[in-house]
Amino acid sequence: MEPSELEQEAERLTRPCAYLRPTGETYAAVWTGSPANEFEFIFSSTCLPSPGWRRQGTFRLTSGGTEAAITFAEGAGLPAEPKGLKLYGVPARSLPPVDAIFALGSDRVQRWLRSLDWPPGEPYNSNFPHRDVVEVYERRYMDQLPFYSGGAHAVLGGWHFPWPDGDWAELVVSQLLAWTFEGGEPWFEAWAAGEALRVLQRIT
Repeated sequence: MEPSELEQEAERLTRPCAYLRPTGETYAAVWTGSPANEFEFIFSSTCLPSPGWRRQGTFRLTSGGTEAAITFAEGAGLPAEPKGLKLYGVPARSLPPVDAIFALGSDRVQRWLRSLDWPPGEPYNSNFPHRDVVEVYERRYMDQLPFYSGGAHAVLGGWHFPWPDGDWAELVVSQLLAWTFEGGEPWFEAWAAGEALRVLQRIT
């Protein structure tokens, strides 16, 4: 497989997302404090790019440094004059991580992996036989992701990241609501599985 073919697979699997930035047109969230200390992150469900969550209201993610929680207030709106920083949603496209291409790619990808004796569910790592092919795409993936490139406080929707925790595959069936970038670790992920909400904290 050529790098261009891998990029074609990635394009097929892209998901809509919205990057949250201090400037823009669509008021989408409020950011208060720092993820490493007292923190509050409020974002509107109407700004979520995917149709998985259909109720209108606001999510409130809070953390005291060690414990984090998320709640949903149905029918609530964002505060007109918040104490924190207003963030605006900028529509974008979220490229999939390599793990997603391996697991969910077309028959062409699956034949390629079989020829390399690499199980589709095996996370990508330095033992992969054709790293030269994958690394071309990895550079593009990293360039478009504010986790590496900066430029956004958080993202709503899109693809989740293959952390070393090893839970990427089990989270495919859930909906990523938000993922924070600004302020560094812990990075927070807000998830929905049906009506159930939970927060995951990621550290290196």
